[in-house]
Amino acid sequence: MPNLSMQEALEQLEKIFKEKPNYNKLPGGAGYRNGYADGFKLAVKRFKAFRDELVKHPRA
Repeated sequence: MPNLSMQEALEQLEKIFKEKPNYNKLPGGAGYRNGYADGFKLAVKRFKAFRDELVKHPRA
């Protein structure tokens, strides 16, 4: 199990990722906004995979 500060950092990052940005405020067309939305989804997915791996196998 990671140390307490690592766990707190992961919890803070997860809170940030739960607040999905409003892409409707971006300039450009729907394709432009969808690209940002897809990038956000990919970032959340990669973070969760990294978090799960780090919790299972903490690094020294």
